[in-house]
Amino acid sequence: MVNIQGEKTETDIELKPGTQILGDNMIGWFDLMHAAIPPKAGESFKTHAFFPDKSISPVVTVHTRDRQEAVKIGDEFYKVFICDIPTFRTIHYVTTDGILVKIDKPGQKVQIELAE
Repeated sequence: MVNIQGEKTETDIELKPGTQILGDNMIGWFDLMHAAIPPKAGESFKTHAFFPDKSISPVVTVHTRDRQEAVKIGDEFYKVFICDIPTFRTIHYVTTDGILVKIDKPGQKVQIELAE
């Protein structure tokens, strides 16, 4: 059930097995998604996502580039895969263990980096 400005709406939404829950704090949810599905060089995958705040369940495609690169975040260097997420127009920098260390949003000229 969703309550928007006093109007209550109830909708049944079928969620597929393995659906990733995403929401307003998408950075934290993306981190969990990458931890659950670590990147592999040159591979792409699709996963179902669910946004409870919007009651939508889109398919999210993640394209992992062919090779790893080193990125410097603060004083640390991380060996990462670069993952393109066209659904959200973002680029994720993810370690082999699935740790999200950086997000680029080129259209908004925004970069978000891991803080230790």
